[in-house]
Amino acid sequence: MPSRLSWSSVVGILGLAGGLSIQAADTTYTLPVVTVTALRSAELLPVVPYALTHRTAEGWVARRGYGIEEALGWIPGVLVQDRAGTGDLRIVVRGFGARGAGDRSNNGTTRGVRILLDGVPVTEPDGRTALDLLEPLALTEVDVLRSNSTLLWGNASGGVIAFRTVPLPSALPFTLSALAGGFGFRKVAAQIVFDSPSSTIGTTAAYTVSSGWRRHSEARRWWAGWSLTSELASSTLVELTATFTANRFNIPGPLSWEDFVRTPEAANPTYQRQRARRDNLI
Repeated sequence: MPSRLSWSSVVGILGLAGGLSIQAADTTYTLPVVTVTALRSAELLPVVPYALTHRTAEGWVARRGYGIEEALGWIPGVLVQDRAGTGDLRIVVRGFGARGAGDRSNNGTTRGVRILLDGVPVTEPDGRTALDLLEPLALTEVDVLRSNSTLLWGNASGGVIAFRTVPLPSALPFTLSALAGGFGFRKVAAQIVFDSPSSTIGTTAAYTVSSGWRRHSEARRWWAGWSLTSELASSTLVELTATFTANRFNIPGPLSWEDFVRTPEAANPTYQRQRARRDNLI
């Protein structure tokens, strides 16, 4: 056996993967083509090495329309907790976002996870994300990237969650939803979709009110969204979206263990006295 490969042997080994024809001085060898299939569907190259989950609204069609935890349920490594019965959510991806520095750090916000809405970053420069713009009944798709993706998307130690509100091709022309539940929960939402061979226009409006299951946890939100998707050419797709919300909810605050065991529905006296709340117009 020779101690080292000749240059022609190296070329032959490389040619096996590319189906190359190698011509020596007196003989021509045509190597077979080797096809490698890595994925069953097309994905962006930078995303392939990460743990990625894609879902559409059809996957949570029986949802209550109460919170975005329904879209993120049963995803490995993702935990979503409704802390006060309204819009105060905690999103944890592989441990990131579990808690912040101090009891007021994450009130009404989440940290450690970068969140996008229709491709636009919702996460603020300091890494904190308010969830005011996320309306459960308007969401159509979600992509969850569970990994340290700081180099690709900035301050996102726990990963990236990308929501979309653009209507799917299977969307009904008109949808009207009316929901009611305990603790004063009421919601009315309507969606209109205009579809043509080259363009799709979607408009959604929703109003939600809830008393919350704890004291000083009342909430009310107006939400409206509009989107336009147009295929200008076979390789050119234009997408415009606009989202508006007026969101307010009171924050009951944390309780000591003794107070929680005695009256878990109570509010923190300091939070209640100071009327701790989020009141955003975005």
